[in-house]
Amino acid sequence: METVSSSQTVVISSSDSQSVSRQFAVQGETYLVMMIEGDRKLDLQLEVRALEGSRMTFLLINHNREEVILHDSYHLEADSESVIAYCQLNDYPLQADGEYHLDGQGASLKVQNAAMTSDNKVFRQNTLHNERNTTANVNNYGIAMKGGSCDFDVRNRIGKGCHGSETHQTSRILTYDSQSRGRILPVLYIDDNDVRASHAATMGQPDRDQIFYMQTRGLSYQEAMKLITVGYLLPVSEVIDDENINSLLRQEIETKVSECLM
Repeated sequence: METVSSSQTVVISSSDSQSVSRQFAVQGETYLVMMIEGDRKLDLQLEVRALEGSRMTFLLINHNREEVILHDSYHLEADSESVIAYCQLNDYPLQADGEYHLDGQGASLKVQNAAMTSDNKVFRQNTLHNERNTTANVNNYGIAMKGGSCDFDVRNRIGKGCHGSETHQTSRILTYDSQSRGRILPVLYIDDNDVRASHAATMGQPDRDQIFYMQTRGLSYQEAMKLITVGYLLPVSEVIDDENINSLLRQEIETKVSECLM
């Protein structure tokens, strides 16, 4: 397992290998950016351990020009804080299985996921509170373009004896027309009384009244749709304190939206 104690960028190329496994142990305050590139189908196994007292920001950006099968797991030790952000805006299939283990008291997790596709993207996320006084917030923002589908299967579990823990999830999918599809399955498993838990899910097409209002202010239909789409995805960047990573993520969202709505 590779120990990471300073900010760095890791590039994974499917052109080099179609099956990749990486393990990281993060200590101190660290910003880790992972870029997926290439033009072949990729099976990526990723394991990250946030060591006790660490402060981790992890950003995964998917540029691969073929299907990606992602299995990623995170283990958060005591008093660690982890922000995990995904930018999955390429127009290729994706199957993502994420597991988040809050193993130590005082561990804190925030997951921010932005997805856009005209193909099929499926996300299965499992958050497990294994100790008391742990906190998790899992937030998904998906856009299914014409002919595309986006699925969020989100499960948060607080185990018995994990007093004082909090777990929350929010999932939103914007479907562009009757040919695009979305599916949200929010699930909470709670096995302790002294906890806080919530889930929220919304799905629907862009607000026609909002688009009309923007057009009356001089914007074209395409310009209005770009503004709505960018605004829909930008919350994924709000949890990142590092301005360089934040700027990279905002630029990625704006560029991909412009490409899709040309």
